[in-house]
Amino acid sequence: MKKYALIFFCFILLVGCSGGSAGDNSSASSPDETNWSLPPSTMTIDQSSFDHHLGELIDEPVIQSFESDGNITMVDVLFATWDRINDCSLVFYLRDNLQDNEDYLVKHDFNASELRSNNWYRFSFSPVRSEKGNTYYVVIKSENASPGNAVTIWASSENDYGNGRLYYKTADETNDIAFRVFTEPAEDSIEYTTWLDITPDYWDRKIYRSRYSNISMSFGDRGIMEGFFYEHFLTYPVEKMYDYFCIPDDLIISYTNDPSDGEPFDSWVRAYSLLWTVDHGLYNNAMDAFLTYRYHVDAGFNPLAYTKGNGIPPRADIEVTHEMNYSNSYIPMRIKIRNRHDRALRYLYVFQDGAYMTQGEANQMDVHQYWDDGEYEYSRVWYIDDLNRNNKNNWVAMYNDRNGKMCAATYAPPESKGIRYHATWNQTWMEINNSLARSVDPFGYQPIQPDWYKFENLLANVDALSSGSRYDNNWKWHGTIIDFGVLQPGEEREQVIVKILFTGYLDRADMHARISNIIQQIPKFDLPEFSLPD
Repeated sequence: MKKYALIFFCFILLVGCSGGSAGDNSSASSPDETNWSLPPSTMTIDQSSFDHHLGELIDEPVIQSFESDGNITMVDVLFATWDRINDCSLVFYLRDNLQDNEDYLVKHDFNASELRSNNWYRFSFSPVRSEKGNTYYVVIKSENASPGNAVTIWASSENDYGNGRLYYKTADETNDIAFRVFTEPAEDSIEYTTWLDITPDYWDRKIYRSRYSNISMSFGDRGIMEGFFYEHFLTYPVEKMYDYFCIPDDLIISYTNDPSDGEPFDSWVRAYSLLWTVDHGLYNNAMDAFLTYRYHVDAGFNPLAYTKGNGIPPRADIEVTHEMNYSNSYIPMRIKIRNRHDRALRYLYVFQDGAYMTQGEANQMDVHQYWDDGEYEYSRVWYIDDLNRNNKNNWVAMYNDRNGKMCAATYAPPESKGIRYHATWNQTWMEINNSLARSVDPFGYQPIQPDWYKFENLLANVDALSSGSRYDNNWKWHGTIIDFGVLQPGEEREQVIVKILFTGYLDRADMHARISNIIQQIPKFDLPEFSLPD
């Protein structure tokens, strides 16, 4: 199954479902829930600075406070022994308060003879469940130390760790011991599995999922991967996450925008055909995930791709980054373009979003488009101008009342001035567009409009009410035109578009209210101003 549309990078977004069927793919494998993993413990506090020691620890306990970033699994403390063998007994406590001396979360007895001077000593224990920001206390004391038979701890007189302090004799609020804390992600964080967990014939690429927000994110390569998504990925049991994704369906266009130029057309490509590098991973103790695609001007085409546009790779460096937070129902998509040509070019990025929300009877059966002003079953253009840009109603949604009631919206934040309009189109318009866009492709289509690639002509045939343009058919797309304007040689600009994803709405009013509520949670993006051509 192939969808000929406006194409870009291999990126998938998925939302959870609670019922329905994904079609007749019962023979394909599905990952067991036990295959989902959280990252291992990582060092989330590293206070390794020190400039003095605390003297022999004899009478008073040493207390260091800190704020947790997740479930606590290990604590390191930097001891010193004066290069002698000491045999006093010590005890380590992990506590969540200082009021009750008998109350502790972890207790570990150890002997000073186990310590090596100027070396970290690790206290490992079963994970202590914690929420981000909770305060805890490391307490170290000895009941039988004496002068000449005692150890000490290195400390810093600077405020190198700002979220805690040392409580010991004359230490002030800026002092900290030298210590490190390791945590594993809390349960409400981003977990991952790999394609190898779905099929042993595939490589080790991760799928990131947040149970909290019930969305996930992954990626792949055009050609092999697209067919794999259709045939295997959508066979996840519907009570698990699956069934909404965006295949590589974007278009990148550049031209001179100068009527006097004898060669105004520079390049158009289906961006999946380019040779991208991919970087992805978890950070902030698995509270966030990122996925970044980068295209360098010299990279050229992917040798496995077909339909390479007009055969000229864009003279640009392009970076597309998706940012996923475990608690959010939206994913910002940051797009940067740098002009690497020796002349000024206008760059257009057509973000095309397709959804596969089928029950098996027909492709995209019962999938509908929804706008801020309600249902609209015909091809449509939503123009974004200065009057409505700040109303935060510049979105278009795709929904399906079956399969757990899935909704996916594309939102244009007001700071992205280059986002000029959203549009929906059907198969009839796509056939027209493909005739234009594939005029130099092996299919041999001839253009019916020579300047189709210009901003003002891209969606000329969309906004028309007729029986042929009725949107309620098997193929459904919505797209967003992002105008980067005219970039001078070496100039770079960034734009942001936001994906909104959720399931389980009650009705149309609830779906609209949830989209509006999520939009209010989206932060303001710091994007520079720039002028746009008419």
